Amino acid sequence: MFCASCGSEVREGQMHCGSCGAPAPELMAMHSGAPIPPAMPVQPQYAEQPAAYAMNGINPERSPLVLRTNRAWWKFLLLGIITLGIYPMIAHELMIMELNITASRYDGRKTLGYATMGFLSALTLFVYFFVWGHQYANRLGSELRRRGIQYKMGAVHFWLLMVLFGFTIVCPFIYLHKTIKATNLINKNFNETGI
Repeated sequence: MFCASCGSEVREGQMHCGSCGAPAPELMAMHSGAPIPPAMPVQPQYAEQPAAYAMNGINPERSPLVLRTNRAWWKFLLLGIITLGIYPMIAHELMIMELNITASRYDGRKTLGYATMGFLSALTLFVYFFVWGHQYANRLGSELRRRGIQYKMGAVHFWLLMVLFGFTIVCPFIYLHKTIKATNLINKNFNETGI
């Protein structure tokens, strides 16, 4: 006899396949006189989903995940003053996590959180801040383009608004507005399409 699952030869008297461990229905039926049960369909396993689903712990087809789309720069400013800077740090951390949820399965990358970036920047005398800022702004722009969203965002905005003209009061707020708007647009598209 042969195993119905893998096709390996099963010796008479065995109730399970020696190769794959599956029960041998033909042999069971021969010994018990019961009819051969129909083969059960194989259900896809969660591990077969794209790697980014497993990495981020979500699957839009199985999870009613809805990302925030109502952030604004003035909320960061107002709530940052009220909470002594705690709210902007938490909100930035969430925005980075949301970018990882929406983009990681396509670009295979993961942006480090705001707190980790701050720690590594302090260790490298703020050199890492420039590397991280360049990559983060560039990744936002890439995800906007991949989704077909017509909004300009990229590494050039980081270098102009945060580095070259970061000493002004206005330019860092313009950059903050652009990163928040880019995140809101990506999240809105994700909520609508599920991808």
